[in-house]
Amino acid sequence: MSNTRTALLDDRHVLRAHGADVHDLLQRLVTGNLEAVDRGTPVYSLLLTPQGKFLFDFFIAAEPGREASYLIDCAASRAAELQKRLTMYKLRADAAFDDASADYRVAARFGDGADAFDGAVSYEDPRAGFLGTRAFVPTGAEIADADASAEDYRSFCVSRGVPDGAQDIGATRISPSSAISTS
Repeated sequence: MSNTRTALLDDRHVLRAHGADVHDLLQRLVTGNLEAVDRGTPVYSLLLTPQGKFLFDFFIAAEPGREASYLIDCAASRAAELQKRLTMYKLRADAAFDDASADYRVAARFGDGADAFDGAVSYEDPRAGFLGTRAFVPTGAEIADADASAEDYRSFCVSRGVPDGAQDIGATRISPSSAISTS
């Protein structure tokens, strides 16, 4: 018997980054390598202050069926702030950052044997494989086996030494390397 759990992460929000210049803009702004995303491997990334202090953490995946479009899985409590910050940095670049929560929700499978989600942008958690599978699930799609909460998933991650950036790290107070050593 498997101890795999599935949770709809209602504490997460989805933004869409798109436009002809969005790849180059994000590549300059965030810590994750967009080249990996373009090859089909979603990344965990940070947006830091110019002094290298933590602002936001999020996941980035290529949006299927759309050229020069990425999905960003971020903390719901800070999504509007992240969207505003990214928009501020775009200047004259052909890039836009829109709310995509009407199109996608975020879900996770965790525990032994956590497999992919059908009909979703599904991927192994890039922070650590033992955290399971995350997915951008189309809003209308059913997640029939959801048996856990977002808090259950957060507890699972924290119990394995992986903090939640929005709740455990704190914006502009700490550098990423300090967060790792104090967690």
